[in-house]
Amino acid sequence: MENSSRKKNKNRKTAKEAKNYWQSSVTYKGKPYQILLTDSEVERGLNRAKKNPEDIQTCPCGKKSKCSSLWCALFGTN
Repeated sequence: MENSSRKKNKNRKTAKEAKNYWQSSVTYKGKPYQILLTDSEVERGLNRAKKNPEDIQTCPCGKKSKCSSLWCALFGTN
């Protein structure tokens, strides 16, 4: 899956570091943060969401058509 929030890791310090990261915004303990997720972290979250669809909210952007948010790219809009 390609999305504009997936960026190449241009400053890899070791070969073990991820080649790409997904930039996302989260609110944690009431504070907004920008975070970077690896492909495997995104896949793990997707699998968890598929196993627990009752815990998935509708797209937080509120748009009825697809937007460019990571949420809409991964889960689509409802």
